[in-house]
Amino acid sequence: VDIHHLFIADGHRNAGVGKALIAAARDHARSIGAEAMGIGTDPNNLTAQAAYRAMGFQEVTTMGPRFRIALD
Repeated sequence: VDIHHLFIADGHRNAGVGKALIAAARDHARSIGAEAMGIGTDPNNLTAQAAYRAMGFQEVTTMGPRFRIALD
């Protein structure tokens, strides 16, 4: 499963919204039998990159910052 265009509006950041959306996406991906989930971000969005790493995603070095997590 690949997440495209995750964006948290100003005023809702740092409130757990992104983490909750990622958790819901992980639950859904597991429920349909997905083995992994990926998400990308702008190369300059260091905040998002740090957030994905903190959630357990591993960086995949292909085109721009990409992250992936196994769904075991």
